[in-house]
This record gives sequence, structure tokens and C-alpha cells, in this order.
Amino acid sequence: MIDVNEIKEAALEGIALKPTHIVLERYEKVSNGMNGFRKEKVTVGEYDVFIDDSKRNINLNTEEAGLSISTRSLTLLIVIDSLLVGDFFILNGNKYEVTYPGELVQGVYNADIKIVGDTDG
Repeated sequence: MIDVNEIKEAALEGIALKPTHIVLERYEKVSNGMNGFRKEKVTVGEYDVFIDDSKRNINLNTEEAGLSISTRSLTLLIVIDSLLVGDFFILNGNKYEVTYPGELVQGVYNADIKIVGDTDG
């Protein structure tokens, strides 16, 4: 049987090796009182996370020639109760958004993230 608490503790220990402190936010729908809603920015919380921005290589081989593509993928390791697509944070002047939560076990996420813009200017 998988011990979820043990996995959470291991994830927190791994994050503590190279932590990045973020303030996670999301937009929630709030009723406007007239059968409609508006989106309101809500702070989910402050967390220490691990951001992996290592390079990944993709090798495609065909009959005549091979093609090698290097891509940069961004992932976020976080221990949190709930992580949703569209959650975001600002780090070093860039806005990062969760594109895929990727829940490993309940409360531990290895999420795909992307840079959606900068906050300078």
C-alpha cells in the first residue's frame, strides 16, 4: 500500500534542497448578483516549490535522416491540497501558468508550467 504521507515528506525534503518561494494565485468566478459573474484574483497561498527547467532531447529517426530536437520543458514540484489548470505565479518578472497539474499522489503535484508573459513594463 502506498503511504501518501511518506511521499509528501519525501517531496518536501526534495524541494528543500533547492527551494523557490512563490505566491500561487488563481482567478475564481464571483457572482455579480444578476445571474452573471466576474473573475476575481485570489491568492491560494505561499509555497516553497522546485522548478525544473532542464533540457529534454527528442530524437526522430526516419529512413534517410535523423532529426534531433532540443526542447526546454518547465515543471513544478509542489505539495498542495489542490492545483488547477490556470493557476499562476510571478517569478523574476515572468508570469508562469499551470498547463497540466499532474497529480502524482493526493496532494503532490508534478505540474507542467509555461511562461505566459512578463510583468515588466
